[in-house]
Amino acid sequence: MGTQKLAILGVSAGALTMLFDVIESSFEFQKQYDLFPEIFILNNLDIEIEKPYINNDVLYTMVTEIPENFDGKYLVCPTRVVNKIKIFNVFNIPIEQFTTIFHAMSSVSKTATIGRGCVINAGVVIAGQSVIEDMVFINRGSTIGHHTRIGRFTTINPACNIAGDVLIGEKCEIGIGATIIDGINIGSNNIIGAGSLVLNDIPDNVVAYGNPCKIIRENGTLL
Repeated sequence: MGTQKLAILGVSAGALTMLFDVIESSFEFQKQYDLFPEIFILNNLDIEIEKPYINNDVLYTMVTEIPENFDGKYLVCPTRVVNKIKIFNVFNIPIEQFTTIFHAMSSVSKTATIGRGCVINAGVVIAGQSVIEDMVFINRGSTIGHHTRIGRFTTINPACNIAGDVLIGEKCEIGIGATIIDGINIGSNNIIGAGSLVLNDIPDNVVAYGNPCKIIRENGTLL
């Protein structure tokens, strides 16, 4: 077996810290057999890097364009939803060429369906018959209940509790520690604030937060 190759598109120092933790965990078995992937970090966008990322345990190369004849898989660096979509659109790489990675300390039901380009972090639990669409990031310690569906490009931040039969649309940002009770529908392009308790359906294109969660205003960032 040849060396695997992985290209990470876009750069954010904090997000790379999280992503490399997932990558190291995901490839721990391969690492002992020298099959850890060759990693390229690609940043040629106008998204600033706040500080350089240094990890002496993971070898990577910073580049400004995709290496010629690159035959590996891709990931978008976990970042804000608006940046994630921007990065995906700028590079215009077919979704079939993206990989999904799971932290070794996540728990995903065999009956769940997970799309491409997803990152599933440590402590995440995804119950049976759930559907996680392409380019979804689920951060540490979040729980996804049975028969729940999460739309493309949505980000679930740490410690969220999403019950069963929930529908979350595309391009949503669910804040840290939010709780969404069973059967709730949340539209697309929404921001749900940290710590919110969502007891009622939420329409498209709004910012909502609170306990109980209430619509505060329209979401001006239409994606």
